[in-house]
Amino acid sequence: MKKILIVDDEADITFFLKRAFSNEIVKEVGLLSDALDVARDFTPNVIILDINLPDGVSLNSIGRFMELSPSSKIILISAANDYLESDYKEYGAVGFFKKPFSTASIKELVEALYHNPENKWQAS
Repeated sequence: MKKILIVDDEADITFFLKRAFSNEIVKEVGLLSDALDVARDFTPNVIILDINLPDGVSLNSIGRFMELSPSSKIILISAANDYLESDYKEYGAVGFFKKPFSTASIKELVEALYHNPENKWQAS
């Protein structure tokens, strides 16, 4: 099973993402500060990270996420920030989805990451 951390303050987004990953171990938080704490202890395989959160802009904390959970892959989501459609990799993310997005497309990316032979995730 994959471990997925969903970081978004919109209940409908987290609801649909949790549902899409119902066969995985999922934790969800709505604040950047909580996400950093959870990332350290939970060590997720994937962090689905909204950019604009009530307590900060997550782009400024991607380095911290990578320190706390170096094997985590970060997928950015946002209703704004169109420039990230081409620049997300510069921030260390493996993907970017503009809201509204298809949960199936995020799930497809997670599956592709999981089955990549270079990935060092351990199935539990």
